Amino acid sequence: MRSKKAENHPEFSLEPCDEHANRLVLPYTREALETCYVSLEDFDNVEATFVTGLGIAIEVCDFRA
Repeated sequence: MRSKKAENHPEFSLEPCDEHANRLVLPYTREALETCYVSLEDFDNVEATFVTGLGIAIEVCDFRA
């Protein structure tokens, strides 16, 4: 059984980004979260997280993440 500890930190880091409307950091945070989901083989969440991050990247015109 795999630990979900690694998943908790990126999920936690989404909260302050949302609270402070930090749209520039959100795609990077979601990229880290996607990596955690991949390691957990949770591919539904990988896709959902990617789509959300891509939407934010498009909105702020920042495609580096």
